[in-house]
Amino acid sequence: MKAYGTWNEPRPIAGTDLMPLSPAEALRTGNFNRVPVLVGVNHDEERGMILGQELAAGRPMPPEAYEPTIREEFGSRADAVLARYH
Repeated sequence: MKAYGTWNEPRPIAGTDLMPLSPAEALRTGNFNRVPVLVGVNHDEERGMILGQELAAGRPMPPEAYEPTIREEFGSRADAVLARYH
């Protein structure tokens, strides 16, 4: 399994003692522990998307690139994003 997905988000690594099967294989075969799972998001979770841009580029984002990047990523909603996080 790849360490990073399409958007450079971390993915689980299978084939280890801790996770012997990939999540897809475990679900397909029914070979997983049935335990309660809490799934959700937090209020500021999307703020990390800009950091993701830095990770993809392999270097810190210069201050002058912040507003153009927000405008490119958020399109018509960019003004609202900039008003909140600028």
